[in-house]
Amino acid sequence: MSHPATPPALVRDIFGEVHMLSHLVGSASRLDIARLTQLEKELETEREKTARQEMRLKTAAEERIALQQRLRQMEERAVNAEALAAHAQRARSEDTALPSRADTEDTRAGMLARRLKEAEERYDALQREHEQLQDLSHSILRENETLEAIIAAEDGHGAKHVIPQQSGPVLYVGGRRNLFDHLRSCAETRNVDLLLHDGGMEDSTTLLPALVGQAATILFPVDHISHAAVGLVKRLCREQGKSYLPLRSAGLASFLAAISGAGGAYGRL
Repeated sequence: MSHPATPPALVRDIFGEVHMLSHLVGSASRLDIARLTQLEKELETEREKTARQEMRLKTAAEERIALQQRLRQMEERAVNAEALAAHAQRARSEDTALPSRADTEDTRAGMLARRLKEAEERYDALQREHEQLQDLSHSILRENETLEAIIAAEDGHGAKHVIPQQSGPVLYVGGRRNLFDHLRSCAETRNVDLLLHDGGMEDSTTLLPALVGQAATILFPVDHISHAAVGLVKRLCREQGKSYLPLRSAGLASFLAAISGAGGAYGRL
């Protein structure tokens, strides 16, 4: 532009192109900032959920410890009851004049045995619940780690984080339609070919067999899909030999964790 021989028309053309390019760069930056803000909100929500989950785990652990102590006490009482019952049995054989006391001890021993069995069943139930809470906590932590890595990459480089194309198209069934545009945007930035179906709310379920046939992996959020749609998806996957992955929730965090390979789940279902 500064060359003396440059004609005015060329100078105007170059200035116009550079001016429009500045507008395009500014628009792209605003979109990236908006998406980064949304991801930060999602991350903060997941952190709050993780904190509540950890509190529940701590409470369950304390309850389990208290229950173990009660079990030990009951076991001691049961042993004592058995000893008393045996003593009462001997007393009955020696002196038939004391039947009422022996019957009372037998009744008490039976009651203690029932209470011990109930306590053991309660302990087993608490143990299963504790394991389920641990699995859920680990899932939330993996999603948080994925979100933090994505936000750090986008914040550090100021550009979209593009990953290589996965093994094939991904079908997402169910979820909230108001998030579909966000799901598409996240999939595009990660070079994932995404197919969407709302699970039968507005989209016909007759479309599912063809969509499952096109997809390499099928995702569905367990908290926002009907039982009928889940049953249909699982049956179609079995019939067509396709893999599926239930997601913890319909939020962007679970979807990002799945397509970003959180915990190694994507592509190895």
